[in-house]
Amino acid sequence: MNRHDHSSDHDRDHGPAHDQERAHAHDHGHSHDHPGDEAAHFDAAAATWDEPDKVQQAAHLAAAIRDRVPLEPTWVALDFGAGTGLLSVRLAASVAEIDMVDTSTGMLTAAEQRRVEHPNLRAARRDLTTEPAPREHYDLITASLSLHHVPDVAGVLDRFTELLTPGGWVAIAELAADGTDDFHSHRDDFTGHHGFEPAELVGDLTARGFESVGHVRYATIAREVDGRSKDFAVHLITGRAPLTDA
Repeated sequence: MNRHDHSSDHDRDHGPAHDQERAHAHDHGHSHDHPGDEAAHFDAAAATWDEPDKVQQAAHLAAAIRDRVPLEPTWVALDFGAGTGLLSVRLAASVAEIDMVDTSTGMLTAAEQRRVEHPNLRAARRDLTTEPAPREHYDLITASLSLHHVPDVAGVLDRFTELLTPGGWVAIAELAADGTDDFHSHRDDFTGHHGFEPAELVGDLTARGFESVGHVRYATIAREVDGRSKDFAVHLITGRAPLTDA
């Protein structure tokens, strides 16, 4: 399968379901997979996390993933930094099972409640930078606005590569870097990344042997910065792991 031309993908909104939304949020769409103060931050936010803008953002992302990844009903998926499960619940009908992984106990408590209506979802508190995943292999790994909270991005991408079955897919939603720290300017304690160049993540996956790698801008998040509304682009980067372990 040929790779997507990511340069032409860069500014394309993929279908009517992906009209750029303006989610007036105070934090990102999902939680993260990084321990310490970040986990405490999201524990405190969990009870009021699922506001309408974040719900809409998750719906846009799920639709974008369906457009770019050939989901199968037999697949087992891992949602890295799943938060309250906003994305997982919107993909639950498309795959067999989803393990929702996060380091925030508060977020996962909310996520676990989704099993009442979606019994194929499972929540697990894990830091995948130091701990094993709930299973040895997955057909799909998703990460929604969680990678920029992880200090060792290369290490996490290596873990994704190890965990994917041959021919499995990764779907990473991330902020596009704009050369500022404006997106997290409301947090004095933030020590993560202020977004990524989408082409950089495409290159990271390609260097690990992924195929059909590409990206698309699927949403825009609007946030107040210094008293004015500012738009932040969010991209979906997808790729397929090699069909063999070689």
